[in-house]
Amino acid sequence: MDNKTIHKILTVNDHRIPMVIYDVDVIKRQKTSLDNLFKNVVKKFTIAYSYKTNTALGQTMRDLDCSFQVTSINHLRQVKQLTNKKPFKIFFNSRNLTKKDLKEVIHGGVHLIINSRSQYDMVQELATKQRQKLQIGVRIDTKSLPKNTFFKTVNTGLGLDYQEFKGLPRKSKCLEIVGLHAHIASQNTDLLSIEKGIKVLSRIFEQNNFNFRYLNLGGGFPIQYKNSVPTIKSFAEKIIPAIRKIQKPNPSLEFIIEPGRYIVGPAGYLFARVNDIISNHGKIDVAVINCSVFSSVRDRILSGYVIELPCVVFKKQKIETKKYLIVGSSPSSCDTFGKYVLPKIRIGDILIFSHAGAYCLSNDDFTGVEKPQEFVWTGNHLLPI
Repeated sequence: MDNKTIHKILTVNDHRIPMVIYDVDVIKRQKTSLDNLFKNVVKKFTIAYSYKTNTALGQTMRDLDCSFQVTSINHLRQVKQLTNKKPFKIFFNSRNLTKKDLKEVIHGGVHLIINSRSQYDMVQELATKQRQKLQIGVRIDTKSLPKNTFFKTVNTGLGLDYQEFKGLPRKSKCLEIVGLHAHIASQNTDLLSIEKGIKVLSRIFEQNNFNFRYLNLGGGFPIQYKNSVPTIKSFAEKIIPAIRKIQKPNPSLEFIIEPGRYIVGPAGYLFARVNDIISNHGKIDVAVINCSVFSSVRDRILSGYVIELPCVVFKKQKIETKKYLIVGSSPSSCDTFGKYVLPKIRIGDILIFSHAGAYCLSNDDFTGVEKPQEFVWTGNHLLPI
C-alpha cells in the first residue's frame, strides 16, 4: 500500500482508527503466485484457504474461487454461509473430533481428513451403523522436524506415522481412503523439512495399494516479517520433482495446498494512533497506541515474531529520530508491539503496521480493549466487513 493510497484512505477515515485494512490486490497477487507455480505442473490443482487464519476474509477468498480447510464445527458452519454460484470443496480436519461433530461433517457433504486410528475407528463405526459409504483422507505425520519455526506439528498428535498408516485397512464395505494430507509446520522456513516430508508421502504412494485421488500438502508457506525467508519458488523447487514422480502413475491425481498466512498475511495493515508518550529520562521512550496486541496482532504473542518497522503518518514531517517501545492500550506487560527507531513522534500521530493480515484479530474483549474495525480496500473503495 503506497503513500498516496494511505493518504486517500485517511482523508475520510481518520476517525475510524484503530482499524485494520486488507488490500485485495495483495491477496490476489499472493494467490496468483501459487497458481502460476503449480497449475502448469498438475492437471488438477486446488487452493483450500485455511479459514482459521483470518475468518473476516472468508467471503473475499470465496470470491476468488478458493476452497476451504476448516478445523472446527463453528468455522464449518460459517464457511457454509459464504455465497458463490460456483461449487467449492470443504476439507475438515480436527484432532478434537466427537461423534456429534462427525455426524454434522459427513451429513454436510464435507470431506473428512482423519488424524488418528481412533478417529478412523469412529468413522468406520458410524458409517457401518448408518450403512453409508464414505471416502476420507488421512493426515500423515512425516516425522520431518523443521527448524526455525515455533509452530511445529510433528509429534503433537496430528496425523498417523508411516507404520500406523500401514496398519489401516485399505478399503472396507463402508470406508475408503482416497487421499493423503500432511502439514509440517506454520511459518516454516526449513526447506529440508519440506523435502524430507514429501519423500515420506512419495514412499506411501509407491508401496501401498491405495486408490488415491489427491495429495494435500497443507500450508505453512512463510512470509517475511523482519527476517528474510525462502521464496515460494524455493519451496516449489523442493516439492515439484516429487509431485511429478507421484503423478506419473496417477495422472488424474489432484494436488491440494492449504495456505493461510502466505495469502492474507501481507495484505493486512493495522492503523493505530499514538495516545501518549512517556519519557524515561534518557532511556527508551514509551509510546502508547490506541489498540492492543491481544485484539489486533495476537500472533505477535503466539509466535514471538518481530513486527516490521511501522510507517508513521505525521501531522507535520519530522527529521529527528528516536528509539521507542511501542505498547498497546491494555494493562498487560505483554502488550508490546516492539522497539523501533522512528522519526520523532507526537501524540496524535498515526502508526501503520504492515503484514497484519494473518491470525490478527480476536473476537474477545481482553481487558475491555476495543477491537479495531475491519475493512477491505478494493483499489477504489474501502468496504466494511
